[in-house]
Amino acid sequence: MTAGWLIGIVFGTSDVVSYSQTPLLLIFSAIFLPLLAYFAQGLRTSVLFLSGICILGFIHASTTVTHFDTIARSTEAVERKAVVAQILSSNAMRTRVLLQDEAWGVGIRATLPESTLRVGEVILYSALLHEPEPFITETGRVFAYTEFSRARNVLFDTKTLKYEVVGTNWYHTDIGTLYTFRDAIAATIARTIREPEAGLATAMLLGIGGTLDEDENRVFREVGLVHIVVLSGFHIMAIFAAIIFLTSFFLPYRARFVVALGATLLFSVMVGLTPTVVRADIMATCVAIACVLGKGRAPLRALAIAACIITFLAPYALLYDAGFQFSFLATFAIIVVTPIIMLFLRAIPTTFELRAIVAATISIELILTPLLSWSMGTFPLIGTFANVLVLPVVPFAMLASLVLWIGSVVSPSAVPFFAELVTLLHGYIIAVARLLHALPYAYFTIGIYSLSVLGCIYVLVTVGILFLAYRRYGMPDKQKSALSGPDVHDWKIETIDDIRQRLG
Repeated sequence: MTAGWLIGIVFGTSDVVSYSQTPLLLIFSAIFLPLLAYFAQGLRTSVLFLSGICILGFIHASTTVTHFDTIARSTEAVERKAVVAQILSSNAMRTRVLLQDEAWGVGIRATLPESTLRVGEVILYSALLHEPEPFITETGRVFAYTEFSRARNVLFDTKTLKYEVVGTNWYHTDIGTLYTFRDAIAATIARTIREPEAGLATAMLLGIGGTLDEDENRVFREVGLVHIVVLSGFHIMAIFAAIIFLTSFFLPYRARFVVALGATLLFSVMVGLTPTVVRADIMATCVAIACVLGKGRAPLRALAIAACIITFLAPYALLYDAGFQFSFLATFAIIVVTPIIMLFLRAIPTTFELRAIVAATISIELILTPLLSWSMGTFPLIGTFANVLVLPVVPFAMLASLVLWIGSVVSPSAVPFFAELVTLLHGYIIAVARLLHALPYAYFTIGIYSLSVLGCIYVLVTVGILFLAYRRYGMPDKQKSALSGPDVHDWKIETIDDIRQRLG
């Protein structure tokens, strides 16, 4: 079902099939699908169901595209109402705010020379509007900024905003309280930690962009660690796991999952509900529900549910939001590929989950490297090694930053200790990135290549993974035994009473 829905979303948001061709597609489907079901009777139900879901996904995506295109024709807004949804950035030179138009239901990024606007205020505004324009990245690639913005439900940019505050939106005002809370944490980190450790801590914990300078960002990108300097699903799940751990000292088993889920959802709203964060929230919700109800966990099913929900809310995210793509591919690699890779890493000890960390890192690098190279133009040769050294430290670094802020509120005398701890952990991450970046041939630049080449690379990766899976699950029993240890399929489990009776 998920595959059919996502295929429909791809066709609906790409240029392969336009909205005007929808009637032709429906006529073609009405003729072709019954014929296919007739000649493939054994797959009749599956074919019809999958095709129906695909058509629904296409219609939903095409409708969304048409809705955005219709609104985008408006290049001037006069006396319209909007609510201030977020203060994106603010400095002495300018302030960037995100407005939510009440009638259109889309976002507008406004750049102002100065502003006293606060989140939650309702304004009556006039402005000249224009869509975000694509631009060329430093590696020569075209960034589809228009479609990326649509994936975030942002349709316009403006620098000519004129406004008048006319009221307050209480929902966004409450959200603004969370933003104030976030800014307080960022201020505490900036006040107690030196740079660049403070910038890295703020980026990792709160997802605030622009806290690291361009040189540091380039170093992290070229050694394959760029994913830790932007808030991702990994960071959200790390927060979720950390809260479960902290509450395990005073809450019963099920209650700690409820508290952790509630705190994680509030944290997600505070840092911004991007598709990547929403994906992690949905999976955390599925895990919490499974643990509370005492049911088995199905992470791949939770990932499929998250994919359907996010692409329903933001169809453009599937093709044009790189963070969404990286997050889902990385999660898929952890769920599906990591168990296969672990079977071939028996030489690595399991102490401190080292084998699992190495297997997960190799799996993620195997799945993500082709897409990263295609989109960013760099291939980090030492990416796997860098992630093995850094990823185990990331949850502790984030937790230390959070404890630093708590300590500044509860016990200011403890701030110097926690500040040194935060500096040490984030300094280690920066030192590893710089050291590996200085090595010869740590990375190399890749020229632009087509989507068809990227597809061929993923075909080869898939074949390789299937081959490894066959080596474990399809090989003869003697080879399995040599690879994975003694054959235990005929072993029996005896209770203490059984042993006593057998011994007499």
